[in-house]
Amino acid sequence: MHIQFLTHASAVVSTTDAVIWSDPWLSGSTFAGGWGVHPEASLSDVDLDAVQYLYISHEHPDHLHFPTLRQLPMDFRQRVTVLYQSRNSDDVLAALRKLGFARFRLLKHRAWVELTAHTSIYCYHAPCLDSCLGIVDHRNPGSTVLNVNDANLDNARCSEIRADLGTVDVVLNQVSFDAPSVQKALGARLTIPFACSMYYARTDNESFNRTLLRQPELYRHMTEAGCEVALLYPGDSFDTAERFDSLPNLERYEALIQEIERLEKQVPRVVQPDALGAAFRKLCAELRTEFAWPMLARLGPVIAYVRDLDQTFVWSIPDCTFAEITDDVEPHIELRSDVLAYMFANTWGREALDIAGLIDVRRRDRALQWNEQIWWMRRTHTFTTARHLFTKRGAKKLLDWAYQHRQQLAAIIRIPRL
Repeated sequence: MHIQFLTHASAVVSTTDAVIWSDPWLSGSTFAGGWGVHPEASLSDVDLDAVQYLYISHEHPDHLHFPTLRQLPMDFRQRVTVLYQSRNSDDVLAALRKLGFARFRLLKHRAWVELTAHTSIYCYHAPCLDSCLGIVDHRNPGSTVLNVNDANLDNARCSEIRADLGTVDVVLNQVSFDAPSVQKALGARLTIPFACSMYYARTDNESFNRTLLRQPELYRHMTEAGCEVALLYPGDSFDTAERFDSLPNLERYEALIQEIERLEKQVPRVVQPDALGAAFRKLCAELRTEFAWPMLARLGPVIAYVRDLDQTFVWSIPDCTFAEITDDVEPHIELRSDVLAYMFANTWGREALDIAGLIDVRRRDRALQWNEQIWWMRRTHTFTTARHLFTKRGAKKLLDWAYQHRQQLAAIIRIPRL
């Protein structure tokens, strides 16, 4: 099996009779401009005529990157088959259809799909809407690749995957200190670290670049743990039947880290209070179509200090009000105006701010925690209106969400109402 690493989490895996391209984010920024990709790749790096399948692991915009998808030729979009997990797929598929994608294959949890005569794939639905893709080339026994990307796999989940897949040869996994334990739990021969060709790209979060776990540090960590590593640099290719010399890429990555420090960072724009209020009211209208009123009615007000405006605002979802306050009160959160607008406008907005290091939580009381639960439910498309709830699928999603968040819910309920 052949693997071409493009950049970040984007790789092309070729079997005897199938070519699968994963998570194309090749250039530009995402997460409200909080992340940039470096080094960038281009469409000319991909043999688009050969690609048959496009695998999107999950809907985070560094994996489902619409600016990159819009650059793809229309004939490619209409021809290629998009592979996506079967849960929470409606909005993603609708958005892709608007871009001209016409062929889709939904992948069920722990289910095998015979993709072609000699290639089978397997999808594992991980927590937080992540997914993993196993690829097996039946013409090359023992050649199995598992694309883990951002999925959080503990020993129990690795055991399930191993029971389903059997022997795993190569793991594509994010740059994380958990990578050695995942490789060992899966019984894999080697790991290709990826999903970390990013940098903090704004002037207000660039300091986080100095705290990132980078490829050379992970390589040393994994080799000390007795794990084999193929440290591919963006643009490299790798035949899974061969060995890969990672040492030259250690120097390349060390130089890249220094290069990132010198990259020009984006200066955030300023969003005026009137525009913030309009974005919030639009959000409230959407929430009323997604959540039953008794649930929205219990949401307390949230106070945010907006740094670039030097103003403090309070918003209330039940009242659909957004207003400045001048009282000397500690805010729940602190952030910039463009970041707040991004949070209001995107279902993944709240989570994205943590990922991109663009929000400071100052006071997590009961009001904030209940509001955050609404954000997490929106992120997983778990809604509570009658038209959502009184369906088998909707009820199951709500029960699954409640079970996965049982500890957080119990903690919130124990906090006295303010």
